[in-house]
Amino acid sequence: MDVKNCNNLKNNINIQREQILKGNPTLNLVKPCRVNDGISTLNESDSKQYIHQFTNLLSQKNITFFVPASGSGSRMFGFLFDFIEKSDFNTIELIEQFLNNIQNFSFYNKLPQYYKDSIKAGDVNIKSLVKFILFE
Repeated sequence: MDVKNCNNLKNNINIQREQILKGNPTLNLVKPCRVNDGISTLNESDSKQYIHQFTNLLSQKNITFFVPASGSGSRMFGFLFDFIEKSDFNTIELIEQFLNNIQNFSFYNKLPQYYKDSIKAGDVNIKSLVKFILFE
């Protein structure tokens, strides 16, 4: 390895070391993304066009799926798993906070109307709702 390449390598190592030592930047979340506020939806015509385009390009591409294994979802909803699996009622404050803010989650609009109505009325079967969210 010549001197120039060695110096470039050392420089790259130093840059990466500095990034690691600095740690991850702190993110200040303001609010959840919602449709028309960070999330865009497609109308039926656009959806069909993109599906057609994807299908036509499919044979030319090597498609794979990546599921991140960071565990952030499991950590974020860990208290819900504890509530279901262990009947852990020590999580009741977290469950209450979750229910009070459920309309802020991106999946809220996908809940069956039955659950939305039950939540609004204050007579939701919590275990049933939590199981639906986690497993359906």
